Amino acid sequence: MDYRVSLSLSVTDPHALWSAAAACALTAPGMTLDDVVETIGSEHDPDIADCIALLLLSPRITGARIEDFACRRAGRPERVADVTPLPTRPRATRHGLNANA
Repeated sequence: MDYRVSLSLSVTDPHALWSAAAACALTAPGMTLDDVVETIGSEHDPDIADCIALLLLSPRITGARIEDFACRRAGRPERVADVTPLPTRPRATRHGLNANA
């Protein structure tokens, strides 16, 4: 049986996120701080997606196997004010040009 789980989140404190991910990573045998920085960036320049991935993939779900995992920054929808409208042309009617054009 396959299930798909979606999760959306907002990062409110990138430094706290990095600290949690670094602490989690450092529990791996042989992992050093240099390895952590290479994996998830530094505390001052964290790779947010890698931090999230590291934290979310750490817990194991008994009786299940993760088949696919992706973490990416969500796109921001365009605001209507930012969209440039297309130029308009007068619409033709059965009797010539539209009088409102």
